[in-house]
Amino acid sequence: MQMFFNKEKLAELILFFARHSQDDRLFGSTKLNKLLFAADFTAYGHLGRSITGVSYIHQEQGPTPKPDQFLPVRDGLIRAHKLTIIEDETYIGIKKRPVAHSEPDLSLFDEVEMDLCWDTLESFKRMSNTEISNWSHNIPGWRYTKQGEEIPYSAVYLWEKQPLTLEDMEWAQNAARELNLT
Repeated sequence: MQMFFNKEKLAELILFFARHSQDDRLFGSTKLNKLLFAADFTAYGHLGRSITGVSYIHQEQGPTPKPDQFLPVRDGLIRAHKLTIIEDETYIGIKKRPVAHSEPDLSLFDEVEMDLCWDTLESFKRMSNTEISNWSHNIPGWRYTKQGEEIPYSAVYLWEKQPLTLEDMEWAQNAARELNLT
């Protein structure tokens, strides 16, 4: 299955997670990135497709959406006055907190996608940015890749094993191909 990047769905999912995290004092840009990653990769694992189609790369703090896809969408939301990034000083440094100023358009998502997004939000709501980054460092796709490399969606089919091998990754890619997901 060919993966298509959907800017509109990414924009509305950013607003969804920011809007429904407004009372989460632990919510920041790092947590937003991990929520997006978890929702997209879980959708791929269960539905054979991601929600937004955005590519994720290996960064020090864990998976993040590819900047050339994510930043124009986020910045467009800021220009449209639908989102603001508030910088809060904390005891461990500056936290950048996305704040939604409009309701997300949920009509772009089917019922299963929305259930998955609600479940993702619920699963991570008590986690800090540090805790959610630590969680993401245990994801085989992140562990297999290096700084700046794209994390293939097919890595969702990898299991916990130390260390991952090239054969493991090839197996996951073949499994996705056999399921007609790539």
